[in-house]
Amino acid sequence: MPTRVVCDFTADVTLDGVGSDDPRTMRVLVGDDRIVLGADDVKRTIDLDDVFDVVRDVSRGATPNADETVSIAIRTGEATEVASISARADELVRFQGALYRQALGGTLCVIEHESGDDAVDLPTHRFRLGVTASRIRFVDKNDPETELTIARDRILEFRALSGTDDDRRPAVLLVSDGDDGLAKTVVRLPSSRHLNLFGRYLKSELRLSGSPTDSHERSESIDLLLVDDDPQDLHAAEMFLKRRPEPFSIEMAAGGEAGLEHLETDDAIDCVVSDFRMPGMDGIEFLRAVRDRHPKLPFILYTGKGSEEVAKRAILDDVTDYVEKDVGTDQYDVLAERIDKAIRQPTGRRR
Repeated sequence: MPTRVVCDFTADVTLDGVGSDDPRTMRVLVGDDRIVLGADDVKRTIDLDDVFDVVRDVSRGATPNADETVSIAIRTGEATEVASISARADELVRFQGALYRQALGGTLCVIEHESGDDAVDLPTHRFRLGVTASRIRFVDKNDPETELTIARDRILEFRALSGTDDDRRPAVLLVSDGDDGLAKTVVRLPSSRHLNLFGRYLKSELRLSGSPTDSHERSESIDLLLVDDDPQDLHAAEMFLKRRPEPFSIEMAAGGEAGLEHLETDDAIDCVVSDFRMPGMDGIEFLRAVRDRHPKLPFILYTGKGSEEVAKRAILDDVTDYVEKDVGTDQYDVLAERIDKAIRQPTGRRR
């Protein structure tokens, strides 16, 4: 089991080396550094460093409930095999997003950026790459305050570049619609594997055109981190929030410690929604730890009724909002409205 699970679903899997070409119903987990495929009598762990290609991804125009297949190519030593994972399109889009985010996140690269007619003076040392469904981020390795963000929906063109005599590393040119006109960004990556996966990410379908999360009024997603030790509560909140018109992009963590680990590696989160009653670190302790590290990040405590004392403690510790869990689906409408309100406050959204 991965130390932190960022994606968890059930799919029909065909995997070379298991002994049969027939698909098996398996649980698919994506963690920080691995994919785990498991059934009653079979378990296979795939290191993300061994994934070198996504040879088939979700079809463009697929609807959320459509049956789709994603195939990933794996190389261990001289051996190459393919895992084909079949499930609903919305589950596979989430899987693809998690795969790219974990496989590419933190990759050190060198970038050159021109906006309009001017070259932007960026440090010559390396930047850490981060990717989400809606944007690409480059954060200076030595100075986290220096960063460059490119919205995916503003990329007009991308293509691979040959290495130069001075720098043989593979590179990608991104042409985007910047605030000051066309912007050109050259991204030099450490290996052909990174180039391959970054190219697949740029081409991939990480939003479904027929999805309830698709919004023509808002082009930028709201990136949520849901934290709860109860997997049923987590998945219920995820399912109903994704039915809302807001374009929510949702990550999940099974407790406060896991939530903190996620925030350390994913700096795109716009809002945290956390339960209170969790083993180890409870919601208030988690809130305090988040405030120490990210004082302006919106944080909503989402817990059971009859917790007025908890609400008072949370307010003292600078919680953004407090929402009571309830029966029925109306609670998720309330939660969605509070999330939207929280990130629209002057101090909300982005860290």
